[in-house]
Amino acid sequence: MKPGVYICLIALALMSVASASQNTTSIRAQYEMKDFKNSKQKTEGTTKTLTLKQLYNAHLFKAAYERTDTETKPYIPKDLEVKKLFARYGYRIDGQWGVYGGYIAIDDNLVSTDGGKIYSLGVQYAPSGQLEFAMTGYYGDYDIMKTFQIDAKMLYRYAFGEVKSRSVIIVKQINIDDCQEGSICSNAKNSYLTPGFIQSLVYHGYFATVGAFFGKRVFAVMHDGFKVQHHAMEFDKTMMAALGKRFESLELMLKYVYQEAEELPMKNSGVEVRNTVIMLGYRF
Repeated sequence: MKPGVYICLIALALMSVASASQNTTSIRAQYEMKDFKNSKQKTEGTTKTLTLKQLYNAHLFKAAYERTDTETKPYIPKDLEVKKLFARYGYRIDGQWGVYGGYIAIDDNLVSTDGGKIYSLGVQYAPSGQLEFAMTGYYGDYDIMKTFQIDAKMLYRYAFGEVKSRSVIIVKQINIDDCQEGSICSNAKNSYLTPGFIQSLVYHGYFATVGAFFGKRVFAVMHDGFKVQHHAMEFDKTMMAALGKRFESLELMLKYVYQEAEELPMKNSGVEVRNTVIMLGYRF
């Protein structure tokens, strides 16, 4: 998909948001700085993301446009320029059940993953206001391979005093099929199982979040379908922490992510990836 198509889709989404009559619209702008240590492919990079969300009765619409520019080493002939479009629609059937579907399109000047598309379908079940379960399936269609991912998630909300807490446990199962010999998915395993957790606290508008993923993963879809690690890097450990403040309509956040990885297909281990993220959100 060409950049002009992305721009048109985002413009249409913005017009739709502007015409919404209910006060349930939000926009987030995010700037991310990436630093790679011991990498044979990359040095540093930036990611800019614009996310739009609209809740209308039982319907939830969410879309995001992301652009990443990464400086590379001579192993890769030119710097990476990646554009991604994310879309998701959810429908709350009743007080307990919900369904949703999503789509990701990748425009990448690295030929092996250019034109990749990822489709998702999931279901949510909330037996109470505190407890929620979700199961999501992702199908990645790349020219060089096919990916299949299942996310199983449990969320538990509770409060002690004036502090609100949310705990999330998630398990990712990722399978790689039809990998072309000699492509960037070479030396990837056929199957990965990755557990993780996220813990959040909120107190008078201030919030803090910590999280971690354990076990290896590659070509993984993250953040409920709004992040995809589509380059050939096998991540092992991931740790993150975020701090922020929500005002009446404004939200500010600073996040830091540390990851250890091995670059494929050359199997360059000991890579460290550090991401620093600044986010500004506004709710209408």
